[in-house]
Amino acid sequence: STAELLYTVVSDNPRLSRSFGTSVLGLPDLDGDGLGEFAVGDSAEIGGVSGSGRVYLFSGKTGKRIQSYFPYKDRGEQFGNSLAFLPDSNGDASIELLIGDQRQNRVYAYFSPLLPPRAIVQPRSRIDFGTASVTQEVPFQREVQIGNQGFSDLVVVENEFRLSGEDRNEFTILPATAPATIPPGATHSFEILFTPKSSGFKQAILTFHTNDPDNPIFEIEMSGWALDLARVRPFSSPNPEEYGHFGKAVDGIPDLNGNGSGEAIIGAWLEDPGLAPANAGRVYVVDASTGETIHTFSSPNEGVYFNNVFGHAVSSVPDTNGDGSWDILVGAYYETQVFAATSSGAAYLFDGASGELLHSFYSPNRQFHGWFGWTVSGCDDLNGDGRGDVLVGAIQEPRSEEPILAGTVYVFDGATGDLLHELFSPNARANGRFGLALSGVPDTDGDGLADVVVGAPGEETI
Repeated sequence: STAELLYTVVSDNPRLSRSFGTSVLGLPDLDGDGLGEFAVGDSAEIGGVSGSGRVYLFSGKTGKRIQSYFPYKDRGEQFGNSLAFLPDSNGDASIELLIGDQRQNRVYAYFSPLLPPRAIVQPRSRIDFGTASVTQEVPFQREVQIGNQGFSDLVVVENEFRLSGEDRNEFTILPATAPATIPPGATHSFEILFTPKSSGFKQAILTFHTNDPDNPIFEIEMSGWALDLARVRPFSSPNPEEYGHFGKAVDGIPDLNGNGSGEAIIGAWLEDPGLAPANAGRVYVVDASTGETIHTFSSPNEGVYFNNVFGHAVSSVPDTNGDGSWDILVGAYYETQVFAATSSGAAYLFDGASGELLHSFYSPNRQFHGWFGWTVSGCDDLNGDGRGDVLVGAIQEPRSEEPILAGTVYVFDGATGDLLHELFSPNARANGRFGLALSGVPDTDGDGLADVVVGAPGEETI
């Protein structure tokens, strides 16, 4: 001993403490670190319904509180006015703790283990059951693990696991798996079933109490989607990323694989394909009847710069090459080509049957942040060749004489890739964003050719 101060400890409840240090006691090692511990009594601490008096047990190694003792059932008067340890009395080769309460004329013997349990629960706060079918006979199942990293038995109070919330009847705890007592160092698990009876978003709260003084109450939020999969089919990315934004853009396309079912085109504009730069983007074509992925597309230019955002816009296009299948158009408005203006943008047309690249489209008036490809749309024949054609919006491109960010729409021949028309707003305004929305329209003027509708949400009419 060097007579140096090691620790100064205080009550956990200084506002209620009146005589912290009434009694003190040195104890042998209790937590397995090979160093002694010490206890401190506060015989006048006010503790609410459990009366007066507290005893705190501190780690000799760290000086941190590792256990607290309170008057048992009856109100205490001077609980903790005296402390002593008792040689092993329950056969586990460890000491017991004696705590006196002279005003109550009582002495309490606390039998070892004197240190509390420590509950570790996984998942700690939330369980996501994903999407379940209301017609599926096998329920969705999740596991909850409760571990005890403390020094005494962990007890689930009254062995009670409660479900609450409006949808509590949609979840079931398997009673045979629910643990009641968990020894030190052990981990038990139990199962929860998601058994939805109707469609919609379902949620409930699982609650249970333990004898861990630091974690007496656990509440775990549970949720899941319930769908009638005979009527609704959810799709997920084959390459899931937390911020991949799968589903940013969608479109339907007639049967491509010969099974008579239509397909879904789905953009994931911030996914990172392979060794491509961040946010390069992907597009998937999925069989709507089976969920099978038919095609996966990424930008032919993906390796040059990051943030291509390929898949920000997608569209089906009536057959452009005469093979009898519709084709697939994808916009990458932030893409930069070599020696081109930064983020001038691009769009790509792929063969719907084979997945091969048919045409690459770039703005005839490439501009810095012109955002060519922000919107894309397939269109019925516009030039009389009997093939589908292509619309691409560049919402931040103006003509030289127009206000900034007025917007332009380009019309391309789907068969040859040639430019057919440049469309400008008759009411051009700064930030008008002409082309932010666009679509082909079946013949409206009787000339036998399709027409085009364009939105400009930033324009003000006079």
